[in-house]
Amino acid sequence: NQPLQIEAMTFGIAGFLEEDFDDVYFQQLKQEWQFLKSKYSLHTLDKSSFKFMRMRPGNFPGLRLAQFAAIAGKCPELFKQICISYTLENLKDIFQIQVSEYWNEHYQFGKTSSQHRSNLSQQAINQILINAVVPTLFIYGKTMGDAMCCEKALNLLQLLPAEDNVIIRNWQTLNIKANTAFDSQALIELKKNHCDLRKCLNCKIGTKVIN
Repeated sequence: NQPLQIEAMTFGIAGFLEEDFDDVYFQQLKQEWQFLKSKYSLHTLDKSSFKFMRMRPGNFPGLRLAQFAAIAGKCPELFKQICISYTLENLKDIFQIQVSEYWNEHYQFGKTSSQHRSNLSQQAINQILINAVVPTLFIYGKTMGDAMCCEKALNLLQLLPAEDNVIIRNWQTLNIKANTAFDSQALIELKKNHCDLRKCLNCKIGTKVIN
């Protein structure tokens, strides 16, 4: 229940507080991080592990880490909350967050930007559910022998809208439409693990086309 401490620990461990900026918010985080680092013997990652090149500002690691800290602050037992949330609305609510106001005018420390939305959009929440929550639930269910957990993960894909990316758009040019995230994930998997690797003979569709 201490947002500043959670943010300080998040950015500190990520290596984002090793620099120095004449910025009140940054200095508060850095001071808090020095205390937490000493108290809990925490280690720092190399900031170069995070990608900045050829990224849209909305995807910059600084803003994404701030969003993560907000999720952690809102839902300390994140995995447990995901497991006991049995409706799509409940799961989406977990990621409806309020990021620190600083990030409404920044994408990274020390550089002011124009006013923008810092909270997660519905599209971003859907992407998190598809690419993080669903796989985690499914593998957890498989590991624990919990068939209902696996079924829950697959049902979520049926409820979420299909992804909109270059792979799915290319399928659409072939008159193959993805109606749900379940469909789009299947088409992405087919493209990456069969089409791209030219494993046509291992694919029923490829075999039918060749014949």
